[in-house]
Amino acid sequence: MPENTLVFTPDEAEKVIKKRLTDVYEFTRPLFNEEDICSCVTETDIIPFAYVKILAIHRHNFSQILHFDAVSAGYPTLDSFKEALVKKTPKAVNEGTKVWHIIFELLK
Repeated sequence: MPENTLVFTPDEAEKVIKKRLTDVYEFTRPLFNEEDICSCVTETDIIPFAYVKILAIHRHNFSQILHFDAVSAGYPTLDSFKEALVKKTPKAVNEGTKVWHIIFELLK
């Protein structure tokens, strides 16, 4: 996979295409920078379903993720959002674990 790639679940991919998902949290530091163009793929398909422009990248502690972040990602509660994020990594996660908040816009 090229380094400028974001990986989504099929459900997230649909939200990206409909512009209902414009940010993502990752436990691995991204290899791209703000203003870069990234391809978007699903976990099961390496063919891009979309391309996005990276608007901002912020580093936070896992404890700094808010209920607002969960709702904007389509989750009903903060706990359900954090649980889904933890499933994305094989590493142990605690409240001090670093996460990268990547904000993007869909390109036509």
